[in-house]
Amino acid sequence: RNPPVVNTRANALIAARAAARAVGADNVLRDFPPSTAGEDFSFMLQKVPGAYVWVGIGPGLEGSLHHNPRYDFNDDALATGAAYWASLVETELPG
Repeated sequence: RNPPVVNTRANALIAARAAARAVGADNVLRDFPPSTAGEDFSFMLQKVPGAYVWVGIGPGLEGSLHHNPRYDFNDDALATGAAYWASLVETELPG
């Protein structure tokens, strides 16, 4: 049983700023209803401050989501994910 994922506020703000630089502030969603899905990242957040983020890749075939054998990964999302991580690194590891 996984505990809830609880982002650290400071880290969530850092993640949101990096995402806004990567894809534009209008494309960053910060308020969603809580999810009851299990995520083992929660164990890491109990030990180290951080933020769990989603890169919007859309549903798969016929609406199948992740962890479904019919899910078809959107390869176009790779560039968005790379832009986010590059933005985060450039912000947090200057020099």
